[in-house]
Amino acid sequence: MNSCLIMYSIRDLANLSGIKSHTIRMWEKRYGIFNPMRTDSNIRYYSDKDLKLILNIAILNKQGIKISNISKLSTDEIRLEVLKYAVSPTNQASAIEGLILAMIELDEQLFERIFNRLIMAHGMEITFVNYVFPFMHRIGVLWQIGSIIPAQEHFIFNLIRQKLYVAINDQQLLPSTKKPSFLLILPEHEWHELGLLFVNYILKKRNFPVIYLGQSVPLEEIMNLPRIQSVDYVLLSFILNVSMEEYSRYMHGLLTSFNDKKVIITGQPILNFENINDAILKVHSYHEFLQLLSEMGD
Repeated sequence: MNSCLIMYSIRDLANLSGIKSHTIRMWEKRYGIFNPMRTDSNIRYYSDKDLKLILNIAILNKQGIKISNISKLSTDEIRLEVLKYAVSPTNQASAIEGLILAMIELDEQLFERIFNRLIMAHGMEITFVNYVFPFMHRIGVLWQIGSIIPAQEHFIFNLIRQKLYVAINDQQLLPSTKKPSFLLILPEHEWHELGLLFVNYILKKRNFPVIYLGQSVPLEEIMNLPRIQSVDYVLLSFILNVSMEEYSRYMHGLLTSFNDKKVIITGQPILNFENINDAILKVHSYHEFLQLLSEMGD
């Protein structure tokens, strides 16, 4: 077996494309779309080329194009048809499938075409809420079941991160603002900052002063900050699973240091924990956060 070849099972193809395994087998048998290889132990597997093909077919099939018609198209013809739908700013499913295809193929041009169309049609906030975050959730599932490799995840996340950096840098804080200030942090060992960067963008767009510390900030470093700079709110996000004991220790440290401030927390791992203090505000969604900002005078 070629050690450089990435092998995919039919389950991988199904997970990545959303097409059921038995449907893929039927298409394979009836239309000869795929020609799977076999390992020395006679286990069927599919190549990277097969994966890209099923992702393209999935986009067209979900638009109502029959597999009998798709099977008559060449690879280039399929690709051209796919681009019509993947870059459509009004079709959420196709745009997300297109982003997955861009990630799998490490195709920056395809990512740019899809993302820029979405931004032009919806703006940054709606693009993230309705397209990027559902896409990221899909990536998380694929990562857990081992259907994508780290390089693909890093590739697409870095492209998305670059878009957020540009959008954040475009925001200009008006010097006369009297709105409350925010400190944004990820607790120690938390490295997935796209959600927190998006919060940074939302706040700056609405002219809230922000101090952004970002990834994996040790509690001991945060506890010294009030001596340097005062803030009105501390906002942090938990992505990794933490125990109630770890959560309580972290929150007690924050509340001790920022004794008269509110702490806003997000992240599924801790939203169901009981509050240890009335100063802690839990935010469950984007719309809930906007409502909170509105109450602050947005």
